[in-house]
Parts: sequence; structure tokens; C-alpha cells
Amino acid sequence: MPGENVHAMRKSRSWPKLASMVPSWPRELEAMDSLAGDVDAYVAITCPTLLLLGTESAEHPFRHAIAALSKKMRM
Repeated sequence: MPGENVHAMRKSRSWPKLASMVPSWPRELEAMDSLAGDVDAYVAITCPTLLLLGTESAEHPFRHAIAALSKKMRM
């Protein structure tokens, strides 16, 4: 993240909450990195799952993942 974004975030009212979550980020990122990258690995999930994808959100890698999962689940 560019430094100017961090600077702006530090000025926001949400900064204390964001800063309090920092200690858990490495563990959460490691957990996400350990997940299977193959969409087929998730087809066996049988519980109802809500996939959210914003139409106004900036381009993001998760956009492609959610689209792929959604397409696979409809098959």
C-alpha cells in the first residue's frame, strides 16, 4: 500500500480499530495463502455460502476468485 494511503488512514476515525487488528493479520494472511487455489477444491462445500462481489469495487484479485466460484457453483 502506498505510503500516502497509510498516512490518510492514520487520520481517519477508524484508525484505532484498524491498528488494533494488525497483530492478527500475519496469521490470517498465512491461513489465506494456505488455501487451495483450485476452484474445484471448494465444489464439495454443501452448506449455504454467500459470495459477495461489489459492482463498484476497484479491481481486486478476489473479484476473479468470487466470479470463478460463483460460476462453478451454478454448474
